[in-house]
Amino acid sequence: MFLAGSHGVRLPSFAAVALRETPFTVIAALLLSIALVGGLGGGDPRLEAIAVRRIAAFDTAMLVTVPAAFAVAGLASQIVTRVAVVVAVRALVGFIGLGLLACAQGGRLAGTVSQVAFFVLVTLLGPTTDGSVQVWAFPIAAPSSAVAAAVAGGLALSGATIWLLMGPERAVLAKT
Repeated sequence: MFLAGSHGVRLPSFAAVALRETPFTVIAALLLSIALVGGLGGGDPRLEAIAVRRIAAFDTAMLVTVPAAFAVAGLASQIVTRVAVVVAVRALVGFIGLGLLACAQGGRLAGTVSQVAFFVLVTLLGPTTDGSVQVWAFPIAAPSSAVAAAVAGGLALSGATIWLLMGPERAVLAKT
């Protein structure tokens, strides 16, 4: 039950009167996303340009496979409830999309830092005084929020599109 969403960390907020509890599943999704985006294109650009194995293809496959495996493992587990899986997968997908967008513009470090900065921003400015959350604060939104799912999905779609249009080699290796 520890990772099932019934426990969390109480984090401060500028707008909310009381501390808001952020589920551990959101923090776990953030850490996994940071590891994924931070690990993209970790090779030497000169060697990767002439390599037989295309690391960029492996990176792209990893970015698709890990969230899918995360969702399947969560659904199959007896420990994690459906609500926690929805929140964790939505957060993971959104954080990866945000990381890919930033990574395409500024490299791996920008991809990693943007995810942490967004998490802090969501924590501080996401909750409102009436107990709800801002539209853009998908990681802490209610599990049933269709808007939060759309925001996370939009981030993932735009991040993946920019990542693929720029070419993973240019997006990550040129800016490392």
